[in-house]
Amino acid sequence: MRQPKIIKTITNILATFSTILARLDSISSIWAPVPVPARIRPPSTASRRTSRYPAFLTLLVSLSLVHSNASAVTMTDIGTLGGEVSFAFAINDANQVVGVSLVPDGETHMFLYRNGQMQDLSPFGQGIFSSNLGINNGGQIASGVFGNDGVYYPAIFDPQTQAITILGSLGGVAPGGFAGIAQSINNYGQAVGYAFLSSGVRQAFLYENGAIHNMGDGTDSYAIAINDRGHVIGGGAQGAFIYANGVTNFIRPFGSAQSYAYGINRSGQVVGEYLTPDNTAFHAYIYKDGVSTDIGSSSSTETVAYAINDYGQAVGATWVLSDESCRQCSERPHAFIYENGVMTDLNDLLPAGSGWELSWALSINNNGYITGYGIIKGQYHAFIVQMAPHRPMGVPAITKPRSLGK
Repeated sequence: MRQPKIIKTITNILATFSTILARLDSISSIWAPVPVPARIRPPSTASRRTSRYPAFLTLLVSLSLVHSNASAVTMTDIGTLGGEVSFAFAINDANQVVGVSLVPDGETHMFLYRNGQMQDLSPFGQGIFSSNLGINNGGQIASGVFGNDGVYYPAIFDPQTQAITILGSLGGVAPGGFAGIAQSINNYGQAVGYAFLSSGVRQAFLYENGAIHNMGDGTDSYAIAINDRGHVIGGGAQGAFIYANGVTNFIRPFGSAQSYAYGINRSGQVVGEYLTPDNTAFHAYIYKDGVSTDIGSSSSTETVAYAINDYGQAVGATWVLSDESCRQCSERPHAFIYENGVMTDLNDLLPAGSGWELSWALSINNNGYITGYGIIKGQYHAFIVQMAPHRPMGVPAITKPRSLGK
């Protein structure tokens, strides 16, 4: 199986975080074959090499604003929890951002950014991380936490009550004391992720009404996102899938043998990436009701869409040449927004001299706020980009989601 270029990471970047890698050594067998935790991949300024470690380390530094009158784009550099780097994963419609940051002692803590402030969520999410964290409009966050037995379990954090709810397990604990992780939560409190069976097989799960339900069929699977209709997307041994109204359908754009799903909106539009039939590139796609639309760049060896809001605006990253005059030069990821059939490099919307190279756009809310990370002054920083107000028509009404199997 060909590995998406975006999954590949930079070993020398990860090596700087020795306190975390010691933990990862014991669980590398969990992460190595998993495309999902590679949702955030640090861009390389040199060659890229496959790593056995998840690429979940990189980002921000200070608080600053850059305004562009010409493009009506506002840039916010979120900041850190006192360490060198941090990075963001998701943003809700209250413009709250969830991510992780290094702290002064070198540990990695999860944060919630709201009202211009970062809140350290430790011990929630501390120690082992998926690069897929979810936050709903109530501020509830999906991730994981170490239990009293030292095992890492899927969990939900409620910032209003400061309560951490451990979701349970599917009976198994992988090497390193890892039972599973929650990766998304909708506005009804339904959460999805993956956990391990006693056999050691990873399985997608749905958590609702205080109980965790196995969504798998016994082969490797994971769930990565759930919308307010209870539609779930994920992947595994049989590729990307969508579960809706009691039926599972596999997403294989244009007959591709390799596809990944990363985001879903309220109407059921799914975004991700697939390997083109000629096996030469990975392209981003939008899928709905069995129909796929290729939104990849013909000039790029890989384009991936990570999120789509309820207005059909999708964001992601596409690889571009570092020097357009040099066809042998290295490639770099550039963040993009796709709407109305047009892909726009977010870097083209920034004012001249901003100093930013926006690399990854990972989440977009219904206000047009985009979160991700990029490079400024040679360092990786998380950002929020505020697009000009945009309200297309056709957003479906929210309906209460169906329970699993009903």
